[in-house]
Amino acid sequence: MRLLFKSILRSLLALALLALPVAAQEVSRAVRDMFNVGVRLFEAEQYRAAAESFQKAIDMAPNLFQARVYLATSYVQLFVPGDNSASNREVAKQALDALGNVLQKDPKNLPATDSMASIYLQMRDLPKATDWVHRVLMLNPGNKAALTTIGLIAWLEFTDKDREARQTLDMKPGDPGPLPDDELRAELKAQYGEKLLEGIGSVQQVLADDSTYADAMAAMARLLRAKADLADSDSEYQTIMVEADDWARKAGGAAPAKPGGK
Repeated sequence: MRLLFKSILRSLLALALLALPVAAQEVSRAVRDMFNVGVRLFEAEQYRAAAESFQKAIDMAPNLFQARVYLATSYVQLFVPGDNSASNREVAKQALDALGNVLQKDPKNLPATDSMASIYLQMRDLPKATDWVHRVLMLNPGNKAALTTIGLIAWLEFTDKDREARQTLDMKPGDPGPLPDDELRAELKAQYGEKLLEGIGSVQQVLADDSTYADAMAAMARLLRAKADLADSDSEYQTIMVEADDWARKAGGAAPAKPGGK
């Protein structure tokens, strides 16, 4: 997930750098000076101070779109994937608010939409992450990172329940499946089986287009291992796990995914 997040961050930063120069816009010198202070702080990786300068520039000139893009990018830079602290959740809220303001002005902004999906995914708000990933796909139907994320979300939705089931059945994390309780396995399959298949289908779409896409290979391995725990027999479990292990090996030897996931 962190690789996908870094790719999206690079896309958002590129958008900030490509936005209409402030010098070409009708704003006061005070606004330009405040904005330029923010840019210098941003380039020095002082993102909190940069965000404060961009916010001041926006307060003085609410229509200064480039400042809004830089503000959003500053908050996204401050957000730490995997950090569940209250302070980081507050940064996430600030980033989401700033990205939302960018999207109000530019609803088809792909990097900002990507970033919304990624932050919600990192926060494990899976319903909102799913909504924003589908918005990414509406803007760019072939986006490989988004299609891979659909699969990753399906795996995340299932994996916590699978872990709980294994604990209930006194299974260790490394114990082979499938889940030995027929009733519990059937219940999980009814709830998550179709979602896992949809996730596998989404990742298969990526791999059909690019068989070397490392993130998709890793996602496929995870999805197949999840599917294996719901297998109806030991032989079916073993067959699925052979395929999962093959994808895991391929993912380990593949080149990193390219920025943007397109």
